[in-house]
Amino acid sequence: MASGQVDRYITELVIQDHERASPRAIEQLPPWDREDELRIVRQKITELGQQYRADNISGSTYFPLLAELQSESGS
Repeated sequence: MASGQVDRYITELVIQDHERASPRAIEQLPPWDREDELRIVRQKITELGQQYRADNISGSTYFPLLAELQSESGS
């Protein structure tokens, strides 16, 4: 097999595997009951960042709180 043919063959295999695996993986995810909690934590992170950028809180306050919120959200 020539090098160009091998490249096309491998590319086609990768594409087929990706098409086969991707949709099924998403469909098989179980329902997640903590979406509201994640939304709340993300909102808190946004509000915290706004307060820091407005100089209403210091970096020594902001960064530990951010780390704590990120650990709650799994980020």
